[in-house]
Amino acid sequence: MEAGDPNCRQRRQAWILDGTIPPTLSAPGQDTGIGGWLSLWVNAEGKRVAPDCSGAIKRRIALWPTPLETWLPLAERRDERLPVRDETCPPIGYDTSPPLLILGIKEGAILKRIPGSLSLDLRLDTQGGRGKRWWFINGEAVTETEQTDPFIQTLTVSGKYQISVLDESGQVNSVSFVLD
Repeated sequence: MEAGDPNCRQRRQAWILDGTIPPTLSAPGQDTGIGGWLSLWVNAEGKRVAPDCSGAIKRRIALWPTPLETWLPLAERRDERLPVRDETCPPIGYDTSPPLLILGIKEGAILKRIPGSLSLDLRLDTQGGRGKRWWFINGEAVTETEQTDPFIQTLTVSGKYQISVLDESGQVNSVSFVLD
């Protein structure tokens, strides 16, 4: 990429935080085409539009790989880099939100409390998706979080659990596990 190109956000040799190197490939369940270059159409105001809108101009923008979002400043994250939609001629059929994933627990996991403890503190994060998150335990709404905030819940009752999350783009993901 040429020096001065607006898509060259930062030149780095590696992203390392406290000795931890984040993954740079797509996480399981994510389309490999969501990072890198994205082609879209904008109007004279710089808003995202459908290609058949009057005065639409094709643009290419570079997006960081989704797994790096956690380490990026807010201004560099996908939602901030993408032009806003023009609601008078919105882009059709393409959601730029990467798949919504739940991080912190695996499907079918069996969780055990610390010996002598009556509860288990569960902390889950999300990756991908867009906007606020609404969290559900066994189908019951529990809380709402912002996109970058974790879901934290204290569990006291043994048994099967299903935790689901819904985001503003309409994506849903869930994970089932057992508390022993």
